[in-house]
Amino acid sequence: MADFPFNRRQLLLTAGALPAVRPAFAQQEGARALVVLFTRTHNSRVAAELIVRRTGAAFFEIEAREPYPVDYFETVDLNHRQQIQDIRPPLVSEGPDLAAYDVIYLAHPIWDASVPPPVKTFLAAHDFTGKALVPVISHGGYGSGRAREQTRALAPGAALQPAFVMEDQQERRVITDLDEWLLD
Repeated sequence: MADFPFNRRQLLLTAGALPAVRPAFAQQEGARALVVLFTRTHNSRVAAELIVRRTGAAFFEIEAREPYPVDYFETVDLNHRQQIQDIRPPLVSEGPDLAAYDVIYLAHPIWDASVPPPVKTFLAAHDFTGKALVPVISHGGYGSGRAREQTRALAPGAALQPAFVMEDQQERRVITDLDEWLLD
């Protein structure tokens, strides 16, 4: 648990009042961006919503057709089985037609040093050829694991950009870190 008072609502309200920024790879005239989010505990949501506010990107949330258990340990067990068997669970929706976008921000947690199975389903279902694919990763202290390699394998035509990586429960630094990263 964090040792500071944190109000997620206040963070988002404050973030919304700050000026919009656009990363260098999205600054070409007419670039269209989409933020794609998968989260179970909403740690990745702060970054995803901040990117939407900053860039004016469209938003889509990945949802597994069969929701993951509320119980953390049950989710860990299910994820472990899905990862070992390379199961890609069906989604509620495949999402928007990516042909309409030039830049796709992909916000998700790291589960067992890997991209979560629903994100793998989403990646495998779309053609990312010629798209700037920007991972936005949250993790519980172990880093981004095999996410870059897995994302590259599942979206071979994408122009994979450097990831924004944040440790969960570190939201107070997200605004500053994300703004600096977007401007790089």
